[in-house]
Parts: sequence; C-alpha cells; structure tokens
Amino acid sequence: MEYFVGALATLVAVFVTRMFTTKELDVAQKIQVSYSQSNVYEIIRPFIPKNLSRKIEPTQSSKHYDNLFTKIFFQNNKAYWIKDNTFFVADMLDGMVDRENAQPVDIMGMDKVQLNEMIFIIEILTEGSSDDYRNPK
Repeated sequence: MEYFVGALATLVAVFVTRMFTTKELDVAQKIQVSYSQSNVYEIIRPFIPKNLSRKIEPTQSSKHYDNLFTKIFFQNNKAYWIKDNTFFVADMLDGMVDRENAQPVDIMGMDKVQLNEMIFIIEILTEGSSDDYRNPK
C-alpha cells in the first residue's frame, strides 16, 4: 500500500508538471521569427558604413551603348541633350531634330525662371546615369 501511495503521488506530480509546461510550450510555439533578407538587412543597416559603395568602371559594352544612344528631352518645339559634357539645344523641324543647327546652351545669361527650367531638364537627362549598369542604388 505504501508503494501505491508513492506511485500515485509521482503520477500526480508528473501530471501537474506536464500541465504547466505545455502552456509554456504553446506560447513559445506561437512566436514567429522572420528570417527574410529584408528583415536581416533592417536589423544590420545601422552598422553598415555609409560610404561602402564602390565606383564600378564602365565596361566596353556600356561605353559602346553610351556612344550609340543619346537621351533627348523634347519641350516647346525644342530638343535638349547632353553630349561630351556639353548641354545642347536644337529646334524641331517636321518632327525631327535639326542637329546641324544645334547650339550649346548659355546658362550664364539666363534669368531665374529659365535657369530653373534648364536645371529641371538637366536632372531628367542625367537621371539614372551613375552606376546604372550594375549597382542597385
């Protein structure tokens, strides 16, 4: 009989312990930890140096692409483009750019309104030009 009381006390102790530990296990199983690339990046972003980006030299194919194509912006029957670090403007004749009469733009003699318009055009023409081939920034 004394063994029966000891066995019964052990079973009650195991049952009570099991009840309390299963509640803790249920809470632990509900916690979801996200291990996505964006989540990990957000965690380590404060520790990444700001000037970590490298300047990537243009490849032969990127230089060839830049020589073949030129971005042109059209506004008020005029065409604007940048070639060899010079800002050009030309009139439109029958829907075509008159490249023979193209002239470099004289920004120094412009008033504030014209200057803001030229800055806007230059920003559009140079948009996406730095590190556009490989760097995701």
